[in-house]
Amino acid sequence: STPDMDADAIGGTVNLKSRSAFNLKGRRISYSLGGITGMERDRPHPSGTFSYSNVHDVLGGRQNLGISFTAGWRQHLVAIDGATLNYNTAQGFMLSLNYRDQAITRTRYGGGVKVDYKLSDDASVFLNLTAAPHRENSHTRTVILQGNQTVGTTGNASIAPGFTNTLTELRPVAGTTIQLQDAFSHRMATSYTSQFGGAVRKWGYELDYDLT
Repeated sequence: STPDMDADAIGGTVNLKSRSAFNLKGRRISYSLGGITGMERDRPHPSGTFSYSNVHDVLGGRQNLGISFTAGWRQHLVAIDGATLNYNTAQGFMLSLNYRDQAITRTRYGGGVKVDYKLSDDASVFLNLTAAPHRENSHTRTVILQGNQTVGTTGNASIAPGFTNTLTELRPVAGTTIQLQDAFSHRMATSYTSQFGGAVRKWGYELDYDLT
């Protein structure tokens, strides 16, 4: 908790420090590959991660430059199906049926690079850059089947006799309409971050600072 927060409030701050190449020994490379699927009709969507870190000698120093790089990719499908049924409650036949089938493909990917440099044995600075795009493609198909409230076998009566509370037959007349809708949308959002900071560690105290 910090002084700017209310005395009776539940809250606090979390100081997240990204890993430095100095925290690891030697060169390290790791990766993962996989696929994500959640439906019978869905093909596996790719996913994967990659990371690299190493420490180098530069400008006459010893193990004073650390470089770490991370990247990731994840894609999955979200399917939403829905139906709306409207009834004539007095007579019990269905007035309209609205069926909607929506498929959303979401793709998240991004990466970051962090460079650490030791100014001395007890002081260092770093630069951390990240980018995280998010893409979403949505495809929605809608079918609306609707009739008028007339029951019969002649004229523009769209409701055929013999209906039940689970089955309504619509006659192919002017009073019966079928509406087809096909909509596609694309959304793209990307967040970028850049952070510069450092640390000074002396006997008896430690100073951390950063600008984001």
